[in-house]
Amino acid sequence: LDMAPFRYIVASCSGCAAATVWGHSVLGSRASSIDGLRFFPLGDRLLTWDVGHLVVVWDTATGKALWEERRRSRIRCADIFPDGSRVVLCTKDECAIRDASSGRVAGELRVEVPFGVDASAGNRVLTWNFDTAAVWDVASRRQVCVMSRSDATIEIMRPFPGGRRFTSSGVENQVVIWSADSCEALLEINHTAWVVDIAVLAGGDKLATLTSVGETAIWSAESGQMLRTWQPSRHRPLSLIGFPGDSRLAALYLSVAIVWNATSGE
Repeated sequence: LDMAPFRYIVASCSGCAAATVWGHSVLGSRASSIDGLRFFPLGDRLLTWDVGHLVVVWDTATGKALWEERRRSRIRCADIFPDGSRVVLCTKDECAIRDASSGRVAGELRVEVPFGVDASAGNRVLTWNFDTAAVWDVASRRQVCVMSRSDATIEIMRPFPGGRRFTSSGVENQVVIWSADSCEALLEINHTAWVVDIAVLAGGDKLATLTSVGETAIWSAESGQMLRTWQPSRHRPLSLIGFPGDSRLAALYLSVAIVWNATSGE
């Protein structure tokens, strides 16, 4: 599931061959089920990739495909640059940067078995697998630094605004904030349960976490102090989404979505 700034929410599910922009349009189906999707910054386009190696950029207003390509290997993860001009598509041995209008190759990053990718910093790309994360300079396509953890796993990575810090979590009930210049740990925040997802809130001074017991909490990204917490939900927790530009936070569960005001707690 992904959210377009101020406009739509899109839902996809395992085994589905179509994506629905809720209350707006259905994007034409293909033969294979959708693996993942990302909104472009203005919400006017949507990137999807499926288990049949097909990558499609859709017009969300008309539901028509703007361009598509069938890759040789299955897409493991993908993301969109903040200006909407490029996308990054990662297979098991590389991350290809593509022009978002035409699909033409704009660069490649030689990444070994990426588990996730994030291009929201613009000038830098963050990639990670289960025990290693790397920060890449987009212009030179070289690594800025590499972070490796032999004592922990990496399941989630999120950059802070500006791309100078990023945060991670794994199954060790710990959230770590890292420097994107040196890949050194700046702050560790311990939890009592596995952290399912992290959201960096607008401004970058706070982050939110959702744990496996359904508890949502707001933390200071400077001190690690807990600022607010919500009682665990009885529903299975899935992910967190921070709204762009304001203090709202969406906690997504198996059968319900809850939107909170992260400032007032309502």
